[in-house]
Amino acid sequence: MLTNAVDLTMLRFLRSVHYSALLLLYGILGSIECICFAAILGVLQLPHGVREWALAVGFILLILLYEIFLMQALKLDQASPVSFFLILG
Repeated sequence: MLTNAVDLTMLRFLRSVHYSALLLLYGILGSIECICFAAILGVLQLPHGVREWALAVGFILLILLYEIFLMQALKLDQASPVSFFLILG
C-alpha cells in the first residue's frame, strides 16, 4: 500500500508529462521487476493454451485501462498529494 501511495504522489508531480510516456516507463519498469522476481522464484514460464493467453491479455488490458484512467483522474483532480496517504492509510 505504501508503494502505491508513493506511486500516486509521483504521478501528481508528473502531471505535465504525457500519459503515454508515463505508461511506457511504468510498463518497462514493471516488466523488468516481474521478470526478475519470477526468475528468482523459479516460476518464469509462458502461458499454455488459448485460455491462459486470453487471461493474460485480459489482465494486461485491465492494467492498461487502470493506469490511463488513474493518470487522467489525477490530471483533473485538485486534491493534494497527502490525500492519497489518508485514503490508503
